[in-house]
Amino acid sequence: MNRIVAYLFFFFITVIFITEVTLRELGFALYKYPTQNLKVIPFFYEGYDSLLGFKLREGNFKMTLNDTFSCVYSINNSLNRITSINEPDFNDKIIIMGCSFTFGDLLNDNQTHPFKLQSYLLPSSIKVINMGASGYGPTQFFLQLNNLKNSNKAIKALIINYASFQDGRTNLARSWRCWLAPAVSKYSSKNEIKLPFFNLQNDSLILSYKQLSYNLIPFQHKSIIVQLVDNIIKINEDKQANIITKKVFIRIVELCKNKNILLIVAAMSNDPLTIEMINYLKANGVETINYNIDLNKPEYNFQPIDWHPNEKANTIFADSIYNKLKELHIVQ
Repeated sequence: MNRIVAYLFFFFITVIFITEVTLRELGFALYKYPTQNLKVIPFFYEGYDSLLGFKLREGNFKMTLNDTFSCVYSINNSLNRITSINEPDFNDKIIIMGCSFTFGDLLNDNQTHPFKLQSYLLPSSIKVINMGASGYGPTQFFLQLNNLKNSNKAIKALIINYASFQDGRTNLARSWRCWLAPAVSKYSSKNEIKLPFFNLQNDSLILSYKQLSYNLIPFQHKSIIVQLVDNIIKINEDKQANIITKKVFIRIVELCKNKNILLIVAAMSNDPLTIEMINYLKANGVETINYNIDLNKPEYNFQPIDWHPNEKANTIFADSIYNKLKELHIVQ
């Protein structure tokens, strides 16, 4: 009996060893700690926000990338990125929500599409509010919307810029936390931050908060087999994330109806999952925009230094939103 156990153990170890060597020969990689070249002086996020997890802070901030590129971010006292040098005091408003693509990473203030849109809307006496922030996703969009007041019907439209890579932020999927936790820990203790997320219980959405963390599976940093197991977990969580995001958007649609806010959801990307979500919302009566550009093309991003949308892409975003507002007779 002991000999059989020994043989089985030897066979098991041999199979693991051969599999590990084969995977390495095939080019599979071990877990690599995420690195960032982003330097912000000073960092333009507060360490923690009890509602959204983290938020912007007021001030003017210089951002540098790889010590070769720089731009300036200006955050107003409402903790939103500015959309005009002299922000107009108009009653009517257009609100734009989104992630770093909306905030305008790597862009100066006047290069972002909310800033450009504001210049278009000055003759219509409509104020543009950029509520985008790097790292935000549908959970934050829902919470931001839930806090909006529209008793005087001043909000003429809410534009949500969506892309499928935001899905993992809705349920704090492991694929998102593996990047976010190391990035945030460079600027503040990740133990300070509790992030909001949605999960499903009996097919019902449940909003919860949990501490930002990404713990490696035992031997993940040494074994490719374990890293593959982690990848499988991430794939399954990402599939669930897309399902949850659809349900969150339906909640957003209901909230907008209750608050008398016209909702417009824009496809920031043209990948199949993003387009499928946009078509799903359109079938549910939501006004939509498809910017219809491939952000992977260097002409629309900052490659080779970064993949965020550049000013050319943001001009297309602003023009597309403005044309949609004209189509809906919000502006003439």
